[in-house]
Amino acid sequence: MQYSTRRGRVYNFPMGGKKELAGGVLLALAAAVVLNGASCGGAPKQAAAPQSGLFVSEDNGKNWQKKGRYESGADFSGLEPLSFTVDVYDPNKLYIVAGTAGLYASKDRGNTWELAKTPTSSVVAMAIHPVNPNIIFVAGSPAGDTTKSLIWKTFDGGEKWTEVFAEPYGSKVESMNLFRPKKTVVTAVTAIGVDPEKPERVYAGSSSGALIVSDDGGKEWRTMYSFTAGISALKISPFAQGEVFARLSSGELGFYTEKQNTAIRIDIAEKGERPSALLSMEFAYEGGKPIIVAGTEKGLYKSADNGKSWARLALPVSEKQQVAVSSLSQSKSGRIWAGSNFNLYFSDDRGATWKVRQFPLAGPIRFIAADPADEEAIYTYWVSGR
Repeated sequence: MQYSTRRGRVYNFPMGGKKELAGGVLLALAAAVVLNGASCGGAPKQAAAPQSGLFVSEDNGKNWQKKGRYESGADFSGLEPLSFTVDVYDPNKLYIVAGTAGLYASKDRGNTWELAKTPTSSVVAMAIHPVNPNIIFVAGSPAGDTTKSLIWKTFDGGEKWTEVFAEPYGSKVESMNLFRPKKTVVTAVTAIGVDPEKPERVYAGSSSGALIVSDDGGKEWRTMYSFTAGISALKISPFAQGEVFARLSSGELGFYTEKQNTAIRIDIAEKGERPSALLSMEFAYEGGKPIIVAGTEKGLYKSADNGKSWARLALPVSEKQQVAVSSLSQSKSGRIWAGSNFNLYFSDDRGATWKVRQFPLAGPIRFIAADPADEEAIYTYWVSGR
């Protein structure tokens, strides 16, 4: 899920480590092999044995090419990414947050990659300043110590880092029940977001459910609210100041409004329908009014009242088929992209109708990111057999 619709396209190495990825790809913003997929809902036919990794298309998903190979010939196959970001102010810059594998960075639209210099061996979240792209925040554990969870900030694009936050709760003791012993739970920062309208405001979410905020770029922090479920991603509303959405580990959508200093947990479902676990979310406008498009385990939903009610969106699949939509992204033209297990879907009318763009490889699409400068270019990260 992307953390900010205006900053990066989204919905994590040892210090100084560096690996270059060789070119060998088209100059176009594509990222996969030119293959034909199967019919909607079925497993795609493959012309060659696929490998997971980063793919890009510069013609709205019609043709694809794989991006990013090491000089040795190896590529991103096997990498387990947590997020993928395209820098809005410099679309040449791409980032892959990959947990214990660290943070990968590319300065040439994915042709070559390097292991970014970070003070942590495990990066779980990142966010880029909406005005100054040299200011970046990352969250993770310090090298050699997985019991701590910190946030670092850089002012020079990653050459030097400063610790700005340490998880205040550390580890805590919770009573399970009368018949079970207490257990120690280590909480961690799991999400970061920077307010696009108020760049000095930085949000962070933790595995314990705490939503914290800094109003001075990370110098001082305070807890805004504590959900009873962990936070796995944050998305700051572009519609109203001080409104934050959180993807919760319970599958619900968390919503906090600073104006009323209240928070609620929202089920994604039509009236009378069983809730579906939230996987991704995107903001858009319809007739000048803000809407939210949510991807779930059962398909797509839309809300025109800030999450109070939801309407199911019809994808071009059979009525009985449920499509898990793992990623959403909006292109410069306003087209909304949705990624599922085998196919890409797109809508040019804010979700009213959808068309399928079959992806040429079998397996789930982990992330989609529309290029902020090129309305026909989109990136995907595909994971083989997952």
